[in-house]
Amino acid sequence: MTQQELEKYLWGAATALRGTIDAGDYKQYIFPLLFFRHISDVYDEEFSNALAESDGDLYASNAASFHCFWRTVKYEHLYAQAFNNLKEVRSSLTCWFDWYNQEHFHQGLNNQTPDEVYYQKLSRQQAA
Repeated sequence: MTQQELEKYLWGAATALRGTIDAGDYKQYIFPLLFFRHISDVYDEEFSNALAESDGDLYASNAASFHCFWRTVKYEHLYAQAFNNLKEVRSSLTCWFDWYNQEHFHQGLNNQTPDEVYYQKLSRQQAA
């Protein structure tokens, strides 16, 4: 059996098991999974880079300065809570991102929120 035949067979089996799904419902399940996969991949990549930069020092490669945002989202928000379904995950992440962008002051942004910085730049561009 070739890889292409195996993939076609597995896809057919998955289709038979899941049945037909409305595109809107499918989107609500897939997008949060894709997002979580993305932040996991980014975290892993940043950890690998940090490990290489620190000559294999595990303690140094776990430093928050290397991957503080993704680490914060994953370990202080997602992993710290129990969710019953993906809709709860999505809702919770939306609230967290709103807080992070609108209420959380960032040292690297001169103690402003990301929204304040973004909208100040946008206002200046529109005025020009």
